[in-house]
Amino acid sequence: MSENKEVKEAYDKYNEMIDDVEVRRAAFKRQLDIMEKYEAKKDGIREVVKKMLEANEPIDKIIQFTDLTKEEIEKLKNPI
Repeated sequence: MSENKEVKEAYDKYNEMIDDVEVRRAAFKRQLDIMEKYEAKKDGIREVVKKMLEANEPIDKIIQFTDLTKEEIEKLKNPI
């Protein structure tokens, strides 16, 4: 029964937070920051892949070290 009480308390707290514009703004900004860092990391990986391709590294090795798919690597190898 205490589990239902905890769920209700969490739900009530969530509703309080969602009504607070500043809390929503802060959460949105935090999410944007996370997305920007993720994109920057992916850009860095793409640059490393390009250098590995220029050095004629095997695609299997690039996949192993970057976790990109063969298709993603091929797009970097032959951009449209």
